[in-house]
Amino acid sequence: MSSFPFARPGEARAPPRAASSPPKKRFRASSAADEARALGALKEALATKPHEEKSWLVHVQRVRAELADDEHLLGFLRTEDYNVENALTRLLRYWELRRRVFGPDHYALPLTLRGAMKDSVEAVKNGFLSLLPEPDRAGRAILYSNCLGYRKGFVEADEKLKVWWYLLHIATENNHKEVIILANTRDSHIGDFDPKFLVGQMTSVERAFQIQWNVNIVCHAGSQMFTKVANAIKAVLPVSARNSFMTLDGSDEFVLEALSQHGLSRECVPKELGGTLQFCAEAFVKERLAIEGGARGSDEDGGKASPLVREGEVTPSPPAWSSDEVNKILALQQCKTECQAESAGPTNDQLVPNSCASATKVPSQPEGDVTKTTTQKKPAPQKKSSKGQPKSAKKGRGRPGDPRMERAMEAKKDDPSLTLVAALVAGGFVFPDLDAPGGKVGDVVDSDGIKLYQRRNHLLRRIRLAKKKEEEGKAM
Repeated sequence: MSSFPFARPGEARAPPRAASSPPKKRFRASSAADEARALGALKEALATKPHEEKSWLVHVQRVRAELADDEHLLGFLRTEDYNVENALTRLLRYWELRRRVFGPDHYALPLTLRGAMKDSVEAVKNGFLSLLPEPDRAGRAILYSNCLGYRKGFVEADEKLKVWWYLLHIATENNHKEVIILANTRDSHIGDFDPKFLVGQMTSVERAFQIQWNVNIVCHAGSQMFTKVANAIKAVLPVSARNSFMTLDGSDEFVLEALSQHGLSRECVPKELGGTLQFCAEAFVKERLAIEGGARGSDEDGGKASPLVREGEVTPSPPAWSSDEVNKILALQQCKTECQAESAGPTNDQLVPNSCASATKVPSQPEGDVTKTTTQKKPAPQKKSSKGQPKSAKKGRGRPGDPRMERAMEAKKDDPSLTLVAALVAGGFVFPDLDAPGGKVGDVVDSDGIKLYQRRNHLLRRIRLAKKKEEEGKAM
């Protein structure tokens, strides 16, 4: 398996100092000495962080130092091109999310089938998600999502996230720097769609893992499940993932040809998609148990060795789903619920996190079609009138109002203390870069490419008109 070059030659240097903030430390690692200096800078930055921001990592360093050794830290530096500040953010986020996914009793154990995954072996055997043994032509790891795996047994969203983390961990250990998500949605239904799992996937690979999400390819995207939720999925994806989101629909040969153009040869594509790769999840588990057999995988001396917080320190709250994650889950869940109301079929509903209980529900379907699907074109006969001329399309009744704006107005009316931006988010508008560090509010756009200030002005204008009509009605 090939690895990607992560270093660029040159001397260590920092970008020009800005007037309002100190420069970010970035190193150009062309030698082991350069890496050592970058590692030292990362450790210095970590030492200055308040304990409550790094407590999960500190605990691991005390009870399982081998899990957070220098090589582990270097992985985050390499992922962030030796930008110390970004590497530190990713490192702390990784351990915060790892604690959230595996819980306080397992997150400090090795990510092996006898360690943190010891209670989730059956979920790995299910085969709904697999790490394929062959990378693509560019050396990228391939994670294969097969919706048919859901037919083999129900798997909770929390268990799915553990499998996701485990497979990404293996890909990282195998020195892959990028990963492709290859999804087979043939014969899937709306019940297979799991909002909590999807949002958990996006959060971990985008901001925490030492591997980059390169492209997401959905095959046989004409299935019932995907066509109904495609727009909602793309609306909540990070910008980087949204721009690399591709869908394919057609015969197996058509799909294989399209995959080949993107670096996936027939030999690394599973048989379910027309390729020649035969993969068995149970055989994969046996192989991993053999590989991991010599590693420390039990919790005999882990997880109970020392308290998480030393005497006199403030106990931090357990990491929870952020408000942005909660809103995305609720948006996708509402879309799923609406789709289920329109079509009959079995369901595998997942619960949203507990912190969602009091959150405002938001709609998921963005205005307009945001998906770009590559389909096998089929000529369609054109209807003709009695005179032999093609029938013209009937004129519509005009474009209906955006339901998200209506909900934003309702949210503002129900709670006047809400800011206009908060009301827009409550209404269902998604602003992927709203909380991006260093970003300007004036440059923020929503999932439809409309600027935030335009949406805000539109909402304000609608509110004023509604008040005016209300006052006129009282005057009459």
